[in-house]
Amino acid sequence: MKNKVNLIVILFFFVNSYFACFGQALTEQDYSELASLFKEDVRLMGDTREAYSNYQSTRLRAPFSYSRILTLSKNPNLNTGTNKILVIVNSSIYNQLPDRIERYAYDINYVYGCEVIMETVTGGDHTNIKSLITSNQTNLNGAVFIGDIAVAWYEVANDYDGYAPLPDKEGYGYKLWPCDLYYMDINGIWTDADGNGIYDAHTGSVQPEIFVGRISTANMGTLLSEKEGLEKYLDKNHKFWMGHTTVNKKFGLSYTSSDWANYSYFRTNIQYLYGNTNYDQVKYGDAVFGKTDYLSRLTNNRYEFIQIAFHADYYYMSSLSGGYLYSNEIFNNGTQAIGYNLFCCSGCNWTAVSSNSNRGFLGGSHVYNANNSSLVAVGSTKTGSMLNFDKFYTPLGQGKTIGESLINFYHCMNNRCVSQITLNSFDTSNTASHRYIVAKEKIIVNNYVIPSGKHVIFNAKEVELNAGFECQLGGSFEIINEGCMSNCP
Repeated sequence: MKNKVNLIVILFFFVNSYFACFGQALTEQDYSELASLFKEDVRLMGDTREAYSNYQSTRLRAPFSYSRILTLSKNPNLNTGTNKILVIVNSSIYNQLPDRIERYAYDINYVYGCEVIMETVTGGDHTNIKSLITSNQTNLNGAVFIGDIAVAWYEVANDYDGYAPLPDKEGYGYKLWPCDLYYMDINGIWTDADGNGIYDAHTGSVQPEIFVGRISTANMGTLLSEKEGLEKYLDKNHKFWMGHTTVNKKFGLSYTSSDWANYSYFRTNIQYLYGNTNYDQVKYGDAVFGKTDYLSRLTNNRYEFIQIAFHADYYYMSSLSGGYLYSNEIFNNGTQAIGYNLFCCSGCNWTAVSSNSNRGFLGGSHVYNANNSSLVAVGSTKTGSMLNFDKFYTPLGQGKTIGESLINFYHCMNNRCVSQITLNSFDTSNTASHRYIVAKEKIIVNNYVIPSGKHVIFNAKEVELNAGFECQLGGSFEIINEGCMSNCP
């Protein structure tokens, strides 16, 4: 039996990668099929520039200032593996709830014995927040943002371009999204080639050094006020730290809709958190599957952690029997589990919520409603979500924090990387229209014939095309001299 979910540091940890499928040896066909399935979510979302413009228009562009509010020393007699946590708080909400916000810092210091630094901030942008983090990076394990803290944005010309199935060779269109990986990666290189204030390249050492999470009720529309919502959340969070919230029977739930039900790991990888028998799996095709059943299970204290997989936009989930399930319905229904993994495209995109919306966003609705136990949601701010759940659930089941588990998940993004690949024939048993072949140093292509209707991407520092290589009429290929990096132990 695995350990229960414990030692939760953060509320939201936003997965912002293009294709969060790290650690497991998925085939090119897997990638192509999954990209095809995400096409439904791209259609649901439409153009993301409008949401970006709306969010940016509401931001106050005041000069940046910050102030050290609290420094709590490390307890030398308590070694939990966590050394230092930085808490960055919007000064406006701090002034309204100083006692509760400082109590959060004291709770962390008490449970982990780690150093805790709390800074309040006013104005500024993402570069100011990043500088504040880097100035505190020595021995830093993670940062928690409380209140409405500045956002970094990332854009791509064609989402899932490399895996777009024919005839849609150009991907699924322009996308941009809020990207907290910018804060997590201390030493990577982030560039904005067109100077529009949105990053479009991330190079160098790209894996994160710290975790980052957000606790903010500022973007729940009309469902609740920021002050009231944060006040209630911090109260139940404190009860958890102090052991006043009953942790249940170490039991999980996976709830999987039709397009993901055929991938067994969607249904079963939660076993790495709870063991082989201590979870329920419900999938499309089961007699109970649907909106009514899911809402009922949300209020069932049988479950401690729930993983769901649905097509979605930030404020609703589709592909359920019984119709769309909206975030306000979840909010009004209530929830009991401590944590949630939302495989729901844009399910944690808090920036998409307008101030007059009566919906909120999916992640917030699972956590900020008037319950007494739900504390944490993991999700994506864009199309796509976590895959290879075992890399996340294994450390979590061993007692690591949510943040530590996600760093482990990210750090294993490239363990498929090998130094050299030699290709002697085209694999005709693979029906995918696109092939993505990646090596660290070299790809040697010998008697390899690309048939009509197939597109192959060769990505290595060196690609050698030898006699016997042929690309038939109607086929295509491209060479990228980038290569991969093996960054897993």
